[in-house]
This record gives sequence, C-alpha cells and structure tokens, in this order.
Amino acid sequence: MNMIQLDFSKYKLEELIDLNKRLVDYVKAVQHAKDAQAIAKFDIGDRVQFRTTTGETIKGTIFRINRKTIVIHSDDHHNWKVSANLLQKAPNENGRDKRLGGRLFPV
Repeated sequence: MNMIQLDFSKYKLEELIDLNKRLVDYVKAVQHAKDAQAIAKFDIGDRVQFRTTTGETIKGTIFRINRKTIVIHSDDHHNWKVSANLLQKAPNENGRDKRLGGRLFPV
C-alpha cells in the first residue's frame, strides 16, 4: 500500500479537525457498507463455520442476525457473536440442505 504524503503544517487546526471528521465518517460509511454486504449473504437457520483466534473451526447454525454481527449457536451448544466477514457457509456433509426449515433447531 502506498503512503500518501501530506504536509499538515499548511493547514489550520480547525481545517485538520474538519478533515479528520470527514475521514472518520467516510471510513465508517465504507465499513458499514462492507458489513451490510457480508451480512446479506446469510439467513437465520443457515449452517456456517468460522475459525477462532486459536485456529479451531467452529460449526453451527445462525440464531440471530444483528446490524453488525451474527449470533451462532454452535454444534457444542455455545453461542458466538461473530462478524459476518469471518463466516462462511458450512460444507454440506450429506448432500442435503443444511437449513432447518424455518426452525432454529431440530425438534
């Protein structure tokens, strides 16, 4: 990534504060759009997986979709709040659709 060279000494403090606010707003908008795009790929009941910071693969079912995160009920009966950017659809192990037909858990 190329570093942009700027001479901030040419600007007044008020101008730098305004520039900072505009940059922060822009970065937040870009991140929000990226999060929304990632979340749109998933639905409640989807089977998903992700890797923890220790490298363990967790598989589970989407329980709730929040504005920024997705809550997963894992196969070992724990709940995980995960960024959608870290999730991927779980591989279909037996050739059948892994969704639970509108139910969160099999009855």
